[in-house]
Amino acid sequence: MKHTLIRLLAIMTLAGSMSAFATTEKAKSSSTAASENTARTSAAEEQAAWVKAQQNEQTKKVLEQQRLILQQEKQWEQDLHSITAG
Repeated sequence: MKHTLIRLLAIMTLAGSMSAFATTEKAKSSSTAASENTARTSAAEEQAAWVKAQQNEQTKKVLEQQRLILQQEKQWEQDLHSITAG
């Protein structure tokens, strides 16, 4: 009984895995077209992501410059205050 169950499960597993490889030429060509379409879409998405990353980087640079300017202004005000009050 145990051997029969093992054989049955082995046959079912093999039969299930074989059906995955049994595609027709039409299905293969449509899957190839789909993969090419996916490749084009992913290339466009990568380019859009790169552009967005560049914009984020530029925004970070601008914000850093603004923060540095504000910091320098505060330092200037403190220096001016210490000169005139001291």
